[in-house]
Amino acid sequence: MAPFVFLLQRPVPTQALKETKMDTPHASCGYELRFQPLFANQRAFAFPCDAIGHVDMDSLSERMLNNYLYARAVMGLELSWPEVRASRPH
Repeated sequence: MAPFVFLLQRPVPTQALKETKMDTPHASCGYELRFQPLFANQRAFAFPCDAIGHVDMDSLSERMLNNYLYARAVMGLELSWPEVRASRPH
């Protein structure tokens, strides 16, 4: 029998949703959704998002989209639950 992975999302306050403009490019918002590794010698994943953690999946490259979907699938197994951080300048 194949294992099932359940993705849980924290509820977002309604007021926060009203204040977020999804038509704004996420890369310029200054936030990233970061998944930290649970074990040593593994890499972290970070994706551009808005202030409440919404990632615009349509704006991601194919490789970044695959990494994002992978990170979401292994939350709690290989990666921590994500947190929103101010993104660092490149």
